[in-house]
Order: sequence, then C-alpha cells, then structure tokens
Amino acid sequence: MKRIIQSSAILLVMVLALASCNQDKINKLEENNTALSSKNAQLDSTVNEYLAFVNQIDDNLALIREKEAILAEQDLRDPEYKQDKKDQILEEIKAINTLMEDNRQKIAQMQEALDKSGTENTQLNRLTKSLQNRIAERDKTINDLKEEVKTYFTEIVELEEEVSTLDKKLAESNETLLLKEDVIETQRSTINVQQEALNTGFIAKGSFKELEEKEVVVRQGGILGIGAVEKLSASPNQTAFAKIDIQKTQLIPLDAKRVELVTNHPIDSYHIHKVDDGKAVASLEIVDPEKFWEQSKYLVVLTN
Repeated sequence: MKRIIQSSAILLVMVLALASCNQDKINKLEENNTALSSKNAQLDSTVNEYLAFVNQIDDNLALIREKEAILAEQDLRDPEYKQDKKDQILEEIKAINTLMEDNRQKIAQMQEALDKSGTENTQLNRLTKSLQNRIAERDKTINDLKEEVKTYFTEIVELEEEVSTLDKKLAESNETLLLKEDVIETQRSTINVQQEALNTGFIAKGSFKELEEKEVVVRQGGILGIGAVEKLSASPNQTAFAKIDIQKTQLIPLDAKRVELVTNHPIDSYHIHKVDDGKAVASLEIVDPEKFWEQSKYLVVLTN
C-alpha cells in the first residue's frame, strides 16, 4: 500500500512537470507567433507604403511624359514665336523639375522605409532599382530636351539681337533720310521762292503825278523842267506795284489816250494795241516775255 502511494506521487510529479514544460513551449510559441504577426504587419505596412510611393512615381512619370510631349510640339524656330510661348515652355520645364525632384525624394523615402523594416525583400529592391533606372532615363531625356530648348532660346536671343541691331540701323537710316528729306524740302522751298522771285514782275501805271506821289518815278535832267526825263525811282515804293507772274501774264490792259514806258524793255518784245479808232491805247501785249523782262522786272507805264 505504501508503495502504491509512492508510485502515485511520483507519477503526479511527472505529470505536473510535463505539463509545466508544455506550457513553457506554448508560451514561447505564442510569443514567437505574436512577434511574427507584428513583423508581418510591419512588412505589410511597408509594402503598402512602398506601393503607394510606386503609384505616385508612376503618376509623376506620366505627367512628365505629357509635358515632354507638349514641349516636343512647340516650334521654337517659328519667327512668329511669342514671349508668352517661351514663358509657357519655361513653366513646363519648371514643373518637370519639380516632379523629378519629388520622384527622387519618394525613392529615398522608400529605401529608408525598407531599411527601417529590417526586411530583405529581393522583389522590392529590384522594383526600387527599376524605378531608379526609369527616373535616370527620364533625367537624360529631360536634360537633352533642356539643351535643345536652351539652344533654340540662344538662337532666338541672337536673332532678336540681330533684329534689334537692324532696327537700330533702320531707325538711323530713317533719321538720316528724314534729315535729307528736310534738307531737300528746304532746298526745294528755297528754289521755289527763288523761282517765284524770278517769275515775279512788278507793274505800276498811272499819270506822272500819281506815280510821283507814290514814289515810283522821278524827273531827272533838263533845265527848268525842259528836257527832263521820267525815270524809275532809285528806291521805288513797293506797295505801289501790282505783282504778276511773268510766265503767265502777257496782256496788260491800259485804257489810256497815250502811254509811255518809263522802264526799259526791248521794243520788239512787246506790242501796243490801240482801240478801233487808233486814238487810244487799249493794252500792252508781251510777245517775248524772256526778252521783255530781261533788263528789268519792273514795268512802269505813264498814262494820260
């Protein structure tokens, strides 16, 4: 009986010891399971964050391709290219630079997230490398595009400078031309004035007394008035004369009984017309204007 009791006690101890050992294993497994679940959750979070970054980068690259297409369609060599188009291109390039910088920052954040997760994931690393390569390719394409735009802008600036120089030369030429035109106009005006002066004749007619009072004629020579001759005053009063165009005036009405020319004119350069009865003078006709006005541009006729 005593042996049976002892055997039962030993068996109970063994059962208790085995149960305790199994509980430790269960606790250990539960701890491992909790850690693994936490790690899996962290990995899932990292992967989700990673995929979100990938989607954002893809969206950025799509926008960049759109803007590259816009730039490619621009004809920068168009002579009618306007400043607002240039500004638009610069804005597109600025937007591309911003998107590319955003891509680089997201790649760095992705790599940092992977490093913090402590998880080695070959596929994610490969995807990161692929994205880096795609961004590098876009960088090269964009740099080539920038160089092309820069070259075009340089050409445009040079053309604008050439146009500015030509405009300046043209302005100088126009200014010189205007000055020459002013000189020519002045000369033309002077010539016209001179020509008008050459073509202007002065006529005064009336009795000796009338013309003497107007300071047009004077008597010179003779004794006590006998043998004196009528002559044009040395400084005749210009207001007493009527102006005529000697190129257009050929017939001068006189309507006098008798006429006498005080000024000298070749007798064969004019003709005196009388009225029908021959007792009065009707007019003086200039038959050779050049010869008539050769000695004097003044015509003074005494009428009685």
